[in-house]
Amino acid sequence: MNKKIILSTAIALLLASTSLVAQQKCGTQDKGAYTAQSKMQRAPHTNKTNYISMFMHLDLSDKQRADIRNIMRESMKNRPNPNTTFTDSSFNQKEYVAMLQAQKNTRIEKKAQMIADIYALLTAEQKKDFKTMLDMKEIMKKNKKPKSFR
Repeated sequence: MNKKIILSTAIALLLASTSLVAQQKCGTQDKGAYTAQSKMQRAPHTNKTNYISMFMHLDLSDKQRADIRNIMRESMKNRPNPNTTFTDSSFNQKEYVAMLQAQKNTRIEKKAQMIADIYALLTAEQKKDFKTMLDMKEIMKKNKKPKSFR
């Protein structure tokens, strides 16, 4: 009798832990909910300043959020599509390379224009808060302890 109780408890614990691990691996989170915070959690090793996500952390009105989304959509519309270099029977390598090089050269200019357009939407108080966020991020970066080598 005692062995049956212990055995059934062990099996129940095993099944519960297995289902918990399976849930975590499957990712039961809402895949559509893409936030700046989730992006930061996925790539903690990057030290790049993502201005767009920082803008979204400000106290924005609904109109400002909609305008920012429209600016981002417009900047993404004009991207060249490298898939056009493929046909049913061939691949135009020279056109593909030229397209990606042109995209690489203009990416920084387009991103700077997008940031300038979004920054222009902010109020004076929001601009001050944004600058404070940048300063805090810089202080945190300086105070971060370097990883020790083992």
